[in-house]
Amino acid sequence: MRLAYEKKVLRNLTESIENPDKKDSQIKKVCWGITIVSWCLLLAAYLLAFRDQNPTLIAVLASFAGIAYGRTMFMDNSLKNWRVVRKFVDYERVKKELSKM
Repeated sequence: MRLAYEKKVLRNLTESIENPDKKDSQIKKVCWGITIVSWCLLLAAYLLAFRDQNPTLIAVLASFAGIAYGRTMFMDNSLKNWRVVRKFVDYERVKKELSKM
């Protein structure tokens, strides 16, 4: 199982190095989707606060919205960092390791 996971990680790494724009656009699409969902959850929590609803429901909605939005911030920062780190990855060594598996 560990070998299969390592192979998957190395394959994703090579794809990310070979075609960076494709991977970046995929991650950006996911980020936008999660951002929209988190803002909708936050709006729902805000609107429920004025309807005298269960405070636990409001807290749960707001918490999930915050967690989802925090996840998008994490993914966005990781994408920005990857653009810098990508230059220092030894692509040939990664391809060699992948061909051994």
